Amino acid sequence: MRKNNGIFWLIILFILLVGLNIVCGSIFAEVKPASISYYGANEECVTTFAGENCSNNAEEQDFCDSFKQLVSNKRNKTIDRKVYLGGKTIGMSFDDEGAIVIGINEFLSSKGLTSPAANCDLRIGDVITEIDGVKIKNSESLSKVLQKIGGKEVKIKVKHGQIVQEKNIKPDFDVISKTYKLGLWVKDAGSGIGTLTFVENNGYFGSLGHPVVDSKTGEILKVNSGSVYTCKILSIEKGISGKAGELRGIIENQNKIGDIITNNKFGVYGKMDSGQYGGSGEKLIQVASADEVKPGKAKIICTLDSDIPKEYEIEIVKAVSQNKVQDKGMVIHVTDKNLLELTGGIVQGMSGSPIIQNGKLVGAVTHVFVNDPTRGYGIYAEWMLDAVDKIK
Repeated sequence: MRKNNGIFWLIILFILLVGLNIVCGSIFAEVKPASISYYGANEECVTTFAGENCSNNAEEQDFCDSFKQLVSNKRNKTIDRKVYLGGKTIGMSFDDEGAIVIGINEFLSSKGLTSPAANCDLRIGDVITEIDGVKIKNSESLSKVLQKIGGKEVKIKVKHGQIVQEKNIKPDFDVISKTYKLGLWVKDAGSGIGTLTFVENNGYFGSLGHPVVDSKTGEILKVNSGSVYTCKILSIEKGISGKAGELRGIIENQNKIGDIITNNKFGVYGKMDSGQYGGSGEKLIQVASADEVKPGKAKIICTLDSDIPKEYEIEIVKAVSQNKVQDKGMVIHVTDKNLLELTGGIVQGMSGSPIIQNGKLVGAVTHVFVNDPTRGYGIYAEWMLDAVDKIK
């Protein structure tokens, strides 16, 4: 009888072990893809398998509860940091790239109207990199060098595409502005507009969410220093399928508001001048971790038809599970009728626009889908904070 009882209990134990293996096997089969895929459907699978499919067996239920807590702990990281919200369009100038010629003009000298630039065959698109052996970093340094040189003839080094040439040129004195000039309009070779994402309480800022790249090589532009300026939007070219739209504006070079420290894969970062953040009406906002971002309704903040940042409705379509610094963490869809009317969706210049969900800064707009300007990518704010920490 005891022998038969022993066999009976062995059979029962075998059945229980097989059942536990089936339940636990089902759980682990769902964990792996959920950890490398998108939030949403796969996370719901994890919750379902960790909850409803657990048996009434106390030992198995304890295991399932422990596993569910493990998943919950992994998915619910929070960040105890607040920042001032961006959304303003800014102008950025990168040093060490030279001054690019955007126009040739005449000015009034003591001998009449003149243009030294036209006389030495300087052309639109030429990048001035040196004058008499002195490196030209940007348009500001060009002006300073010209005033030191005065009216003597010098050698000027220019680059047009891959061709580098040296030319002789003699600045002349403008009797109206009382300065020495070459007779041209220039802008910084490495310059453009984008959107400020956030500023920390200590002045360090993050913007763009993607790198500034060399238009010819596609490589990330190496930046040793640079400046941030205010920017005024003049017009908007709407995005259409097959062609990205664009914010068109002017960089107000007379109004510098900060310094650029680095340009990397995850954006442009630096430090704002004192008085340029935390002013009247600006509030600190909590930053969300990458784990907190979910598919659903959200907002972006950007500056378009005025100098005041405004909120626009979007939807976070997908939120990729990322446990280390990466770009393109979110797929977003513009749903706001006013924004669609103004821009057609996401346009160039909106990069860096803050993304807000549940009252927290969750990320920034980075890219637009060329074939569908209403959709694009975003980067998580957590990774932009990591990038800021590396420059302090």
